[in-house]
Amino acid sequence: MTEVYFDHAGAAAIRDELLESVFSKLKSTKYGNPHSHNSAGKRTLEQIEQSRFRILSLFKTSSSDYSVIFTSGATAGLKIVAEYFDYGETSNANFYHSQEIHTSCLGMREYAEQKNVPIVSLKLKEFTDYFQSMEKRNNEVGKSLVAFPAQCNFTGYRMPLNLIEIIKQKLGVNAYVCLDAASFVSTTVLDLSEYKPDFVCISFYKIFGCPTGLGCLLVKKTAEEALLKTYYGGGTVFVAASTENFHVKRKRIEERFEDGTLPYLEIVSLNACFDWLETNGSQKVFSNQPYELAALAFRYMQSAFHSNSSPMFEVYSLTDYTDSLSQGGIISFNMRDSNGHYVGYAEVDSVVTANKFCVRTGCFCNPGACQTFLKLTKQDLLEHFKAGHVCGDNNDLVEGKPTGAIRLSFGPTNTYEEVEKLLKLLNCTFKDRNLTPIELQVHQAIQSGKNIKLEKIRLYPVKSCSYQEVKSWPIEATGLSYDRQWMIIGSTGASITQKREPRLCLITPTVNIEKKTLTLNYPGVKPVTIIFGLKSNQIEAKVCKSRVCGDSVDVNDCGEEVYQWLQNIFGSQGYRLVQQSAVRRQKKEDNKTSLSLANESQYLLVNKNSVSKLMEQMALDDATSTSLDEMIDRFRGNLIVSGLDPFEEEEWESFKVSGIIFKVLGPCSRCQMICVNQSTGERSKEPLTSLVRLRGRKMPFGVHVLTMIEEYGKLELRTSDY
Repeated sequence: MTEVYFDHAGAAAIRDELLESVFSKLKSTKYGNPHSHNSAGKRTLEQIEQSRFRILSLFKTSSSDYSVIFTSGATAGLKIVAEYFDYGETSNANFYHSQEIHTSCLGMREYAEQKNVPIVSLKLKEFTDYFQSMEKRNNEVGKSLVAFPAQCNFTGYRMPLNLIEIIKQKLGVNAYVCLDAASFVSTTVLDLSEYKPDFVCISFYKIFGCPTGLGCLLVKKTAEEALLKTYYGGGTVFVAASTENFHVKRKRIEERFEDGTLPYLEIVSLNACFDWLETNGSQKVFSNQPYELAALAFRYMQSAFHSNSSPMFEVYSLTDYTDSLSQGGIISFNMRDSNGHYVGYAEVDSVVTANKFCVRTGCFCNPGACQTFLKLTKQDLLEHFKAGHVCGDNNDLVEGKPTGAIRLSFGPTNTYEEVEKLLKLLNCTFKDRNLTPIELQVHQAIQSGKNIKLEKIRLYPVKSCSYQEVKSWPIEATGLSYDRQWMIIGSTGASITQKREPRLCLITPTVNIEKKTLTLNYPGVKPVTIIFGLKSNQIEAKVCKSRVCGDSVDVNDCGEEVYQWLQNIFGSQGYRLVQQSAVRRQKKEDNKTSLSLANESQYLLVNKNSVSKLMEQMALDDATSTSLDEMIDRFRGNLIVSGLDPFEEEEWESFKVSGIIFKVLGPCSRCQMICVNQSTGERSKEPLTSLVRLRGRKMPFGVHVLTMIEEYGKLELRTSDY
């Protein structure tokens, strides 16, 4: 199934033919440092100047009206304006900004505050009325800076750009407008011949999908004097002396502000994007279709109700999606169950991800929009922060209130059929869902006479690989001996999991405690064996750092033989096998609890009858049938138990096996990892979709546990004991 991309406001979906155009241009000619006067450098300089011309032409202006300063993106452009804008006499100056604005624009306040400039914060809908009703100001010594987005990246609302002229009429000649155009230009051409902001910030990956490290700040010629720059870097001066404080800056503003060597290969790549655009037509990028798709989604959501007539969707919008001049191709929303309770955005994201849709969740780096539309007070934000919620996490509900939303942002490559398919998925999954009975369900405690058994013990020596099943096994401070003692890392040192490489499940590790060996098996490949536990003078191990769930961990590299073995399977990925060299500490408990390379806890317990219950739900959902054992494998438990009621394990506080007391920490919230068939490495949308319908928010399944003993010695866990 092909992945459907609905995150064009985050980055445009790059097309294969555009990439071919970029690669061809980079391969066909040698380019060098533009500060060098050799032929390669001169070719690069030509590309840079050509690119400036094409950028201005795209936005229907010329070098007589605007200058192009290359930056790393829109954020860097905003920072330049914020840092170097000269307010003059600050007692007569102001910084105005919209509340519903990108974090990078919101950060401009810090420089204004540092310069003691009064700050005025306005809602987007208030902007026009505020300045229209303002009395005209006489020319004053101080300068005012007004910052707002051409298009809100949260709602897709488009500001009336004639507001630029209104602001200048009311505030006078000392008024300057900074327009964040990053979201707007992703699907629409900004006409600078008609609307003339002083500063315009753009990221090119929002338009073409690449190059990702390049943007620009367009500066109106009449506004250049408002930016006073102190620092100078390579290429920005005519002359500089090191023996005394003497230098002469270059005349052109782009030459003064582009410190050091420009990312010239990215600029060459941008020219290739322009080549592709000229060949294929601007409609390939700039199109009204994203708006039409958003309008389709809006109409559907407005008419979608549960059987009890309660609405399924809560759409956040400032328009009714009837006019593309005021609305772009973005729609943001949350979902509610049939009782009116919110469904967490992380839960919705898990469902759509399992079904091969890419959407965006959270606040989309627009905290003001979140505050406005989710009706969050400053006190709410503080309470959310105390509860552990920070920007970018999946803590989607705090005391039942959403901390963010789901965003669909469309591009010219999206189709009506794709949108309808997603809307149908959301309807089928969440219609008539009632979270309360499931989330508040109370299960009976363990009753005497039940035939409760520990059926299987499984350790996973290599994180995210297959298991080794045993009848009995020693335990230690971190859990089962050698459980998740190894992991496979990439070239950056980050742990590789099945989310990125599902074929890891086909690697079967076997630990031989007596021989102190780890053997790795993979279908069709000769096994590889490494020896562990040797003294330092017997093996030379490379000590390095890696990360597991945000924790920095010390690991030892397991050598070149297993590296080559992994290369034979996965190709030139740079994967390496490493072994943990020092224990981690449990975050949620006291610092005496030790962890291996497992994500959250020492053990994961899975109830066989809970899996059976899930399979019943899958049958009701007409999901593809599979065996009970294969479904158990997907939940990757250490302890597989039987004889319980479905989900009874979630009500336990502790239990005893083999004379060892275990404490239950709480349910395990599931993600799309359970969609990987552990026998084949293939992905599917189940069982995640059915699990959402069965268990509701956070999709709890299985419980995290830890041992309650201080001295381990030769303790051993055995099956059939309980």
